Amino acid sequence: MTDPQDLAARLTRLEHELSVVVRRLDAMQAAGPPHGAVAADPRPEPRPEPVVVPEAVASEVDLAEWATLLGRSFVVFGGAYLLRALTEGEYLPMMAGAGLGLLYAGGWLWAAHRHGATRRLSANVHGVTAVLVGWPLVWEASARFALLGPAAAALALMVLTTGAYVVAHRHRLPVIAGVAGFGTVIAALAVAMSADQYGAVSLLLVTLGSVTYWVSDAPARGWLRWPMAIAAGLSVMALTSRALATPPREPMLITLVAQMWVLATMQGSLAVRFVLLQRPARVFDMLQAASGLVIGIGGAVLVTRQAGAGVTLVGAVAALFAAGAYLAAYLRLVDRPRLLTSYYTALTFGVVSLVAALFILLEGAVLVMVALALAFAAFVAPAHVRLALVPHAAWLVIVALSASGAVSLAWTAWVGTPAVWPSIPVLAALTTGVGLLMVLRPQLTPDGGVVSEVARASLLVCAVLVVAVIGAVGVTFVAPVFAGNPPDAGVLASVRTGVVAVLALALGLAARWPRTAVLASLVYPVLVAGGLRLVLDDFRHSEPSTMFIALALYGAALAFAPRIASRKRAAPLA
Repeated sequence: MTDPQDLAARLTRLEHELSVVVRRLDAMQAAGPPHGAVAADPRPEPRPEPVVVPEAVASEVDLAEWATLLGRSFVVFGGAYLLRALTEGEYLPMMAGAGLGLLYAGGWLWAAHRHGATRRLSANVHGVTAVLVGWPLVWEASARFALLGPAAAALALMVLTTGAYVVAHRHRLPVIAGVAGFGTVIAALAVAMSADQYGAVSLLLVTLGSVTYWVSDAPARGWLRWPMAIAAGLSVMALTSRALATPPREPMLITLVAQMWVLATMQGSLAVRFVLLQRPARVFDMLQAASGLVIGIGGAVLVTRQAGAGVTLVGAVAALFAAGAYLAAYLRLVDRPRLLTSYYTALTFGVVSLVAALFILLEGAVLVMVALALAFAAFVAPAHVRLALVPHAAWLVIVALSASGAVSLAWTAWVGTPAVWPSIPVLAALTTGVGLLMVLRPQLTPDGGVVSEVARASLLVCAVLVVAVIGAVGVTFVAPVFAGNPPDAGVLASVRTGVVAVLALALGLAARWPRTAVLASLVYPVLVAGGLRLVLDDFRHSEPSTMFIALALYGAALAFAPRIASRKRAAPLA
């Protein structure tokens, strides 16, 4: 057994030796490293291990916070109902009660702003609560109490929505932006339906759609721009249909203002994005450009033509937008690979606006000559931009063909049964000849790439019309000789089949020359169309004698045209 005194002595000695070691270590640390020695890199102090909160405890904390915020929201709703009770009990004037209610909703938006940087959940709940309090209040003030007219209600909704968007954008709270956007659409439509006036509400929704376009520019909020743009477009379409009713249910002036406003805001947003910010176009931007033209320009044309005034102004606006699109494309976007989608979107918007302006402002020979001149300018453009302008030139030729009467002639010759065969308009013949020369230009047969395929497709559409008109000229010359005037239906069907056969053989020969390659690609479509009309027309109306001629001619074309087209002329030796 160890003696207690001996153990106490050992402990005392050990304590003394440890104190000596500690003093020596302190002295060495104070003196620094020895001469020539390299001090070791100081290591960072180890961080304390994170405190892991059990899942059950975290769930209880979240539930407690949610319960607190929901309870606070119920108290907020209670305050709103208190204001309503005081107003209905005539303790407060109607206007004062409505104003206090709007201030009350604005106060909770301010609370959402105060909590946005530190307590996001609380900010979201406060912002949504403000929307659920303020927006129904505006509807009640307009529909139930008649305190606000449609314009004043739309203005109040715009102020509240702008405040909600500012809070959402500044603190990155997409929930508030989404609820505010959808709430505004619902409240605005309710106000319009109760007042049976859509003008002010339509202007509100178009403005909201434009604001949302920029608020939703962040990826997390990109989904928001779609429903807001759809609501804006549908509101203007509803306004247009009401203005076109008999009798009109909306004034023409407010309808035109809404149509021009949707056009200006949509295309203006695209111009800022493409030209100033130098950003590439998205699918949404392309659809917005198209819808703006259809809703704005198309709707304005319908309204002004019914009213009998203002069509020229609409055409001037379309021409102005076309000029702006072309200038933006060639002054700011061309030769920038990163902005190719924006470049082609601007060009497409420009040609559609240009065609609309031509049809609105011009007619007859003037329209034909201007369209052909613009098409020629596109065909002789510099080489580095010519490929992008091929579709423009092709569609301008199509405009000229339509305006010159060539398309009408083709319809009569191939489909109609006229009592007296029409004469061939000189302007239609001239336009068809110019269109044929432009289609046959060898440098306008591009290959490779999406843009080249669009150019090729546009040339094919133009070539189809040109070939149809050329065939119509042949029918118009031959049909009176063989089918009579008015024509015999059976003989006329055989004449048409014969012309189809001749066209197919001529198109097969076109494959032998490079410059006619676009026309050569129409051999099989013409044969298919000829076969369909043979079944639908000849078999119904032709006599056996004329049926024999039709079948023989079509059979010969079917047998020889593809073979001729496959025998391409050998390239010349260098």
